[in-house]
Amino acid sequence: MKIFFVSLGCDKNLVDSEQMLALLLRDGHTITDDESEADVIVINTCCFIGDAKEESIEAILEYAKYKESNCKALIVAGCLATRYKDEILEEIPEIDAIIGTTSTDKIVEAIDSALKGQETKIFDDINRLPMIEEKRVTSTGGYYEYLKISEGCDKHCTYCIIPKVRGNYRSYPMDYIVKQAEQLAESGVKELILVGQEVTMYGVDLHKGRGKGKKRLAELISKLAKVEGIAVFLVGHVTKEGVVAGPKTLEHMVDTVLYFEGDQTAIYRILRGVKNRFGSTNEIGVFEMKEQGLVEVENPSKVMLDGRPTDASGSVVVCSMEGTRPLLIEIQALVSPTSFNMPRRTTVGIDFNRVNLLLAVLEKKAGMQLGGCDAYVNLAGGMKLGEPAIDLGIICAVVSSYRNLPVHEGTLIFGEVGLTGEVRGVSHVEQRLAEAIKMGFTRCIMPKTNAEVLGDNICQKIQVIGVSNVREVIQVL
Repeated sequence: MKIFFVSLGCDKNLVDSEQMLALLLRDGHTITDDESEADVIVINTCCFIGDAKEESIEAILEYAKYKESNCKALIVAGCLATRYKDEILEEIPEIDAIIGTTSTDKIVEAIDSALKGQETKIFDDINRLPMIEEKRVTSTGGYYEYLKISEGCDKHCTYCIIPKVRGNYRSYPMDYIVKQAEQLAESGVKELILVGQEVTMYGVDLHKGRGKGKKRLAELISKLAKVEGIAVFLVGHVTKEGVVAGPKTLEHMVDTVLYFEGDQTAIYRILRGVKNRFGSTNEIGVFEMKEQGLVEVENPSKVMLDGRPTDASGSVVVCSMEGTRPLLIEIQALVSPTSFNMPRRTTVGIDFNRVNLLLAVLEKKAGMQLGGCDAYVNLAGGMKLGEPAIDLGIICAVVSSYRNLPVHEGTLIFGEVGLTGEVRGVSHVEQRLAEAIKMGFTRCIMPKTNAEVLGDNICQKIQVIGVSNVREVIQVL
């Protein structure tokens, strides 16, 4: 028989549909994408919200018209069939069989019964957990697939129909899920998307006796990550402190932890690797959002400096090492007399406490009266930097704005500043200078300890000015 299959609703429904297709192929049926030539039409329905219910009913009525021609049986499965099992056959007599959400493994039986002219209703216990071992038919293109790890929900919220059509929360056995993942990997699938009504609750119902109620999602992901050919991506919520919410177990078990930075209104997005088991940490990739999606920016330094004002006070360029990559970026500062009893301090992309510390150093060690001024410090380009080497750049930007004295546009600045006002050396000096030379910078203000050990070949290409404290920095600006 030629089967035409329609899958509506969520990705969990899609998994059910792919498993039913596998059973139909095993039984000798063929799948067609032309409803006009189908002997049997199967519709896997949804009824989670009003629009979904309406879409399901419209689909049933649309395909019921083919009963007048070639179609010999119309089968309705899924949530709508479960919710309205007592009404649906009466209201739509063209339907030959209905199957509940917990009876998907009996699709072949339903079709055979319907083709014999028998009105068929197959509904098992709502808390039954059908497990289909047959290799699924993939329908998402083959590169990624959904992997259902649980079924149902225990919450029984008054506004939600899920427990009534899907039953209480049940976790699929871990071995069963891993076997499915292995089958999908053999079919060429590279990415798995774990789905369930509440995936974080996985495993709470699997333990008996001691340990009952323990969540086992991390354990499951660890096993899935070992399936050859499968890439595991964990997408998590980031707190206001800038860390992944929840237990650290997930971060520790993966090879790489990536943070996606950048405001929705900004053009550029930064992908930062804060952990890399097989390479350097804190590496970044810069991407530009275009109509076709995210496109890699090959020269981030050039992008970050595009549009930089010239001959403007409060603007300086620093070099920060992001992993193994030197990145030139503009720091902007605006210092103005305050109109409030307490001066305002605002930072964007730079640690707030670090900026306050540096302002205190300027007051104490350089004699600048910043207590009566508002100070705003901004890192251009939507970036976030925390490397101490940008300290000297922050100092220079604030001084430049305070004195309304522009810093020469060809000047690069980097160095760490201590509480006593000393300028301390930093690492990767030659890489920073090489990037500056490539971008056309002619002068660099840097720690004296670093400047004293530079080779002549670099000093011939760029003017190097070594400073040992903030007073010296102010003098050479």
